[in-house]
Amino acid sequence: MTTPRKLEDIASDLDDISVTLEEIKDASDGTSDEKIDKAQADIERAADRLEESLDPDDQE
Repeated sequence: MTTPRKLEDIASDLDDISVTLEEIKDASDGTSDEKIDKAQADIERAADRLEESLDPDDQE
């Protein structure tokens, strides 16, 4: 079973990847912006879901 600390590390890693994709997008010539935007949005949604699952206020 994955521990909450491990999930926090995963969420942090996903945020780091998101920043890296933004940097790649900024450096690109514009030919693949749509694919990068979609990948970044997918990663951000995954990070949001992980953060929500770790929020102690939502625990019953």
